[in-house]
Amino acid sequence: MRSFWSNKKAKYILMGIHALCTFLWARLVFINVGNNPSGTVALNSKVSDSAELVITYILTEAIALFFIFLLWSLIFKVFGNFRKKYIPFLIIYTVGTVCILLAWPEVLIGIMGMDDNLVTFAAGVRLTPDYWHSTYSSMIYAASKLLFPLNFSVTLVQWTFAFYVFTYIWLRAEKNFGKLKYLLLVVLAFPGTLFVAANGHRIYPYVLLTLLFFATIAFDIVEQRKRKPSEILILTCTAAFLSVWRSEGIILGALGLGVYLLYTYGRKILRTAGFVAVFLCFFVIFSLPQRIGTVKYYGSDYSIYNSFVTLEHILNDSDANLSYDGAADDLKAIDAVVPIRYIKRYAVDGFRRYNYSVKGNKDINQTGCTAEEGKAFETAYAGLILHNPRIYIKTQAAKLLGSVGIYDAVRFEVSTDPEPSSELAEWEYCGWTEGYSDFFSEKAAVLWRDLGLRGRIGRKVYRTRNDYLEFLMDHRLYAGFAAALILAGIFTFFRSFFDKKKYRIWLGLLCGVVLLNFCAVAAVMPDGHLIYLTTTIYPLLLILMTFWCKRKECD
Repeated sequence: MRSFWSNKKAKYILMGIHALCTFLWARLVFINVGNNPSGTVALNSKVSDSAELVITYILTEAIALFFIFLLWSLIFKVFGNFRKKYIPFLIIYTVGTVCILLAWPEVLIGIMGMDDNLVTFAAGVRLTPDYWHSTYSSMIYAASKLLFPLNFSVTLVQWTFAFYVFTYIWLRAEKNFGKLKYLLLVVLAFPGTLFVAANGHRIYPYVLLTLLFFATIAFDIVEQRKRKPSEILILTCTAAFLSVWRSEGIILGALGLGVYLLYTYGRKILRTAGFVAVFLCFFVIFSLPQRIGTVKYYGSDYSIYNSFVTLEHILNDSDANLSYDGAADDLKAIDAVVPIRYIKRYAVDGFRRYNYSVKGNKDINQTGCTAEEGKAFETAYAGLILHNPRIYIKTQAAKLLGSVGIYDAVRFEVSTDPEPSSELAEWEYCGWTEGYSDFFSEKAAVLWRDLGLRGRIGRKVYRTRNDYLEFLMDHRLYAGFAAALILAGIFTFFRSFFDKKKYRIWLGLLCGVVLLNFCAVAAVMPDGHLIYLTTTIYPLLLILMTFWCKRKECD
């Protein structure tokens, strides 16, 4: 049997058959093609609908083929070189898959039918990229369904990737730290770990790829291993993709790669410069699909959306500086996009209400403003921040504290203006309803959802996870953990420069990269949601472990 799993020809034949199946399954996967679930309207024809559709399909299929290559390569590698120590991992993976299946679909789309994953799913199967959240996230959803034409495939791919990442880290930790590997199990105490493992929300697959990227670099440094150029090329492509997939990735991907290149090549400037050039090329290439969304649909809307919490506080603060030179023009530019009276009363909700009930936009996040109006808004917002730094810092501090459950530490003035006219009705978001309809157009998903006992299990798991998170928040336990983690990271960063083991300097620099990412997120996070800290928590825990645990070989 082992001879079969060692046969490269058999592996490539199975890959080929599976690849052909993705084309046959396309009719099952793609529905309502070209019909944007959020009702987003094209503002221009710089990129035609047909060209956008073709580009999206090609990229989705390419991602599916890449998944197939990774899947069969992993299967043949495991069974072609099978060892007894793999058995517990296979058992855990199988049991985990069954448990996640019992908690599905609630673990993916919640229990209220108003989850953004539904929008991402519908955008993927309709080949209309989810530009608002992430182009690549919706493509990954559709590619997962091309892998196996069931909705559960989205969660199965996420779980498989999560299990691979954890196993990779576990085995390398075992190699270097022995029984100290069990420290990794602390992540099971985090309520976010369930979603990192089984929820395809845009942040969680990104966290896994970030974790794999940093684990590879950190353990290479611990083992003082220098990789071949071909392997570094893969890391360079990964860094470029991380830098594009989410905005904070420009720090994690670019600087993380920078640390690794300096560790590997030191003063060999030409080699480092070569990989930097490759990184920049891939960064531009990976950016192009997302750029279509900016040019054709949203313009400055994402920046505009992220400004409203701060604007609400500035506009309502009695001590705000609204009389500086040019303030009148700045307020006029903001009012041209969303009337200031709505911002003062409703903040971001006023933005959505105005788009929906006054402008008549189905996409509640799309303003439809011109490029000039968008740029003027951004300039005006920057001007208000520069002349009101105290309120901006106070606002960001409130968001950061709120993300870990401290909601009442910072207080703000609220609007005393009369209630705006009734013309500003509550908004409705068709993205959720369209996504829900697409998701449950699959009969298997409906059947599984409606199984009585199974449904109760799924809802119980989802609510228990939320109750556990609420408990940690209410008792300030998560806040204490986050503060301790950040302080430990800061101490480790400075301590690394005085450590006798020189390789730890590089780990300290990696720690600095993650801390810099945390500072950037804290400085610009649009609201107080815990998910924005996820890209700090998991990589930082890993780096702290690799720094402080005693190596078997060296120590």
